[in-house]
Amino acid sequence: MLIERQARAQEHRVVPETIARFLFDAAVYAQLNIRPVASLPHTFDMPNATPGVLRRYERDSGWRYGPVASRYSRCSTDRKTAGEEKLEWVTPGHPLFEAVRRHVLAEGQEPMQHGASYYSPFLKDPTTFRTIEPLNEL
Repeated sequence: MLIERQARAQEHRVVPETIARFLFDAAVYAQLNIRPVASLPHTFDMPNATPGVLRRYERDSGWRYGPVASRYSRCSTDRKTAGEEKLEWVTPGHPLFEAVRRHVLAEGQEPMQHGASYYSPFLKDPTTFRTIEPLNEL
């Protein structure tokens, strides 16, 4: 039963490259200056202070992730790399990740009310989805 649970947990985990891609894609919306570290997988530097637009989320009543640091130096979304290199491990549940996630969700509320276009290699034309109710917190 334990082996089955471990296998299921492994299947459902969010892989480091997905988390890193989210952070890099979200950086422009969250005013984050992050730079990839070519020599380490899924690792990035943040040379500037953490933007105030992200730090404000720690004051929300539902915030339960601890404080968002005023500055992060080198971080990794890969657990092994973070452990070996003694880096900040950024993953779902980490204050920085959660602040970025909340900020992107908040920024996307209004545009998503107008719908979104999704492209698929299996369809000839883009498909548009329209939301009926506001997106809820994940």
